[in-house]
Amino acid sequence: MDFSNHTYSEKERTSIDFTVNQEGTYAIRATLLDTEKNAVQSQKEWNLEYRGIEQEKEFLKQKLSDIKEGLRKNTGLNEPVLDNFINQLDSLQGRVVMLESEKKMDNRKSSGNPVENLRNEIERLSQMVAAAAQDSATKSFAVYQSNPWAYFHPEETLPDSGKLCRRISSQLCIDEYDSQALMIMNYVGKTLNIRAWCDPFKQGEKTLGTSCLQLRESIVVPTVRGEDVADALPLLNQAGLIVAPRDEARQLWLTFNSTGLEPGKYSSTLHLKTVEPVPSMISIPIELEVADLKMPDESPLRFCVWANAEKEPDYILKDLVEHGVNVQFASTPTGTCNAQGSLTGTIDFSAHDAAVKRLSPYGIILFIGPQHFLTGAEQFSDGWNIAFVEFMREWASHLKLLGLGYDDYAIYPYDEPASPFSQTSINLAKVARLIRQADPSIQIYANPTSGTTMDSLKMWEGLVDIWCPAIELLDRFGDEILPFAKQNGNETWYYDASGRARTLSCLGLFRWRFWHAWNLGLTGVGWWTYKYGNYLWDGFNPNDDYFSHVYDAQDAIITSKRWEAAREGIEDYEILFLLKELIRQAEDAGYSSDTLNDARQILSKTPQSVENTLAAVGRRLPLTTDSVPQYEAATESIDSARAQILSACLKLKGELSEQNQTGH
Repeated sequence: MDFSNHTYSEKERTSIDFTVNQEGTYAIRATLLDTEKNAVQSQKEWNLEYRGIEQEKEFLKQKLSDIKEGLRKNTGLNEPVLDNFINQLDSLQGRVVMLESEKKMDNRKSSGNPVENLRNEIERLSQMVAAAAQDSATKSFAVYQSNPWAYFHPEETLPDSGKLCRRISSQLCIDEYDSQALMIMNYVGKTLNIRAWCDPFKQGEKTLGTSCLQLRESIVVPTVRGEDVADALPLLNQAGLIVAPRDEARQLWLTFNSTGLEPGKYSSTLHLKTVEPVPSMISIPIELEVADLKMPDESPLRFCVWANAEKEPDYILKDLVEHGVNVQFASTPTGTCNAQGSLTGTIDFSAHDAAVKRLSPYGIILFIGPQHFLTGAEQFSDGWNIAFVEFMREWASHLKLLGLGYDDYAIYPYDEPASPFSQTSINLAKVARLIRQADPSIQIYANPTSGTTMDSLKMWEGLVDIWCPAIELLDRFGDEILPFAKQNGNETWYYDASGRARTLSCLGLFRWRFWHAWNLGLTGVGWWTYKYGNYLWDGFNPNDDYFSHVYDAQDAIITSKRWEAAREGIEDYEILFLLKELIRQAEDAGYSSDTLNDARQILSKTPQSVENTLAAVGRRLPLTTDSVPQYEAATESIDSARAQILSACLKLKGELSEQNQTGH
């Protein structure tokens, strides 16, 4: 029999389960194969002897004996924790004795195999006891460091011995966000209600509030394939309570926000306390450092998630803006014309003006399909063409009166044009030529997708200002399409529409997208979509592909791990931009120093290195705890790179400031 698993790095664990029902000696061969090179990396062979159910019993009894010995030696556990472990141990010992005969097991499927189930439960208890013993669990629960982007499951994730959380630290630029996570492990044999809160932050003698830190809980939601994934991040309830069932873990999510804070060091304390007659309480000091470096007031990156904020409540627009969305969509004005080419009546700007007034402060506005909003004559007839040119001229003049310049909006005639032979592609060229005739300065946006060829692009040459090709085009012929788009347009973005969105990797896709854009010299990133449908917990319908990246609540929107990873990806791009700008300022001033040379080296090498690290994680989150080590290694790598970039920015900024003050 052959079995295979995919792994992405040497840091990743993997395991393969198979069922053995007959006694005997089995030959096993394990091969590590590089599929890209079709080369064997390593190979190991050994024999496994299986002596039937009695062998399994002996193995399980020995594991239980080891657990019992570990409990006997440990005197640091408090009584409720020790009682819970002893009760579980007694129950498991009884179940081992009562194991069914091998004959009865032969016809059972692996998923229902009592030996396998027992082995898993005993292994879980063993790891819990080991962690509790090493970490001297004198409370009814313990708090551990937790990777925010890795796989987490309340019933599967186990504490990592030696990784108790003793301090929480965050370093931010001004106007930046940071996501961290903690794992709360319930060690007693009952459900715990644990209240979480933090003290007001202090800067020296100055006391601030707690608005710079939000506490959330990671909630498991279903995927389109019926799997579990921890993704939704609702705020803790009014009491700040986390409900932790017996022997399960919970993930507490911390979102730091330095908006409005001055540079300097801030301190607070996070408290977690059980609600019970004799409560357990853990207090963890928090250190927040805000660097003297401000994120850009206007992002150098366009970020589009096809959110129709025009008709959404204020809290949704606020969430979009806070997560960096600066590509908006607004209503197109409507008009009528006759067959002779004259506009009849006045253009209706009512809905359009309300949308522009609301959305224009928050980025560029895309107007979709204006050709569909001029009626009265057959589209593309001679009369309609004449009227459409006049319609566009009046519209552009009206936008100018509203205070919008040509850089503040673009026309989006058709969605996802592709093959040069499709009607959409042909009509895009027709509409774009009419817009050019009306006013050559009006920007035109196009997002070509699968089926697009260089012949398609040449059809639109000189007619598109903002190119946003689908990622599959970059993969297929990016070395042709990107030079063409950059030469024949003002801006070049890219987008994707990846399905099964809830299992897309926070690192391997959401953070990766922005480093990939930087390395390709692109100025925009997008994907479908922010929210899709009215009930976002299950999906748009039973067969929906779960494209949404947020969840709905009563008069609120609930963020997700993916949505937070996207915001951090934007900040990755922005801090690279800050370093590039500081280098440019230094070069323009004729400045030269080792600090400048170091900054150039970091900017030239680090982005590609980080992109490679993130790509190696894979685009989809492996739904197993075996993937956690790889995510921890990748997170450590990106955190180190970010710290290096920030340090380079601060050093270069300091030297330039000193030079400006001294004049040399």
